[in-house]
Amino acid sequence: GAVARRNARFWRRTMEDIEQTEDDLAHAIELLGKHGTLSDTIERARHYGAIARDALGIFPESEIKTSLIDVVDFSIERAY
Repeated sequence: GAVARRNARFWRRTMEDIEQTEDDLAHAIELLGKHGTLSDTIERARHYGAIARDALGIFPESEIKTSLIDVVDFSIERAY
């Protein structure tokens, strides 16, 4: 409907045409939250983070391994 078309125009203007206003970030976050996009993305990131941590399991404990696990955790848990 009309709302979907308005949202499509918003995303096209801000992401494709790179025509952005000061209010666009807040509006984008509102739209993403309204449609559950952020929570879905965070859940997906947690899933892939678990896969990454599992993949690191073959390596012996070391500072490098700990740093890599910390990067995975930071990437998932950081605030957007």
